[in-house]
Amino acid sequence: MKSFLSRIGLIWRRQPLWVSRNAIRADLFGVERLEQHARSLAAAQHLQTTPGRGTGLIGRLRDNARVLLNTHHAILRVADDGGAITPAATWLLDNYYLVERQIHDIWTDLPPGYYRQLPKLADGPFIAYPRIF
Repeated sequence: MKSFLSRIGLIWRRQPLWVSRNAIRADLFGVERLEQHARSLAAAQHLQTTPGRGTGLIGRLRDNARVLLNTHHAILRVADDGGAITPAATWLLDNYYLVERQIHDIWTDLPPGYYRQLPKLADGPFIAYPRIF
């Protein structure tokens, strides 16, 4: 059976990199390489020539925050009733405070005036979104 699967390409002849037990070397994508990659990404993106409002993300943030809170409450109810929950649901229960902190930080650290100053993309699927998005 294994030789048949190997012949049709369903079994890898060597292990994928993520299976390796070797330590990840910090120099694979160190600071210099990361800066180079950031410059190449910035050069490949076309920006709007005039500053504008762009596509607002605050409404999206508000919707996502509401969905996450409702999901957190639903998982809590299931857990309190003794129901089984997935590892991802357990993570959300244990770490929801981190999610709340991030949402709060976005509300306070990215006011609309600052958001308007960010360079916006001129084309592509994220047109009018800030380049950092």
